[in-house]
Amino acid sequence: MTIDKQRLEFGAKAIQVAEKVGGTLGTGESRPFVNKLYAEWQATGQSPKQAAAWLEQRLRNAFVSVGEPPRWVEDEGAWLFHGDQPMVFVSQADVGAGREPLSPNGVVYLFGIREPVQDGFQVIYRTVVQRRGFSPQEDE
Repeated sequence: MTIDKQRLEFGAKAIQVAEKVGGTLGTGESRPFVNKLYAEWQATGQSPKQAAAWLEQRLRNAFVSVGEPPRWVEDEGAWLFHGDQPMVFVSQADVGAGREPLSPNGVVYLFGIREPVQDGFQVIYRTVVQRRGFSPQEDE
């Protein structure tokens, strides 16, 4: 198996640029999107030195939020994807906050995406949960 060094470097730059513009690409779920980006970038014929600038332009509007962007409570965000597309961030909600049995100290992030169907489109929703620490200061 041959390792494509240029592809690995592109992926690392994509992760950095995504974080800079408010998204995340660190999960395996984002791999189809990163592969699509890499194919688009290769088609431009640009040199590897131009990848970061190209990614900044391309990712500027890739991570869309209905209102405010997510405020991740864990060190790393977990933007959700559907196929090779980032989903749209809808909202987030504290669940339990240590006072209820449902996912104590959890924050639920809701994402959605329109998917074409024969008679128009359907909206698919998915969630991801992150957990806060258990110290009282983090609950405030």
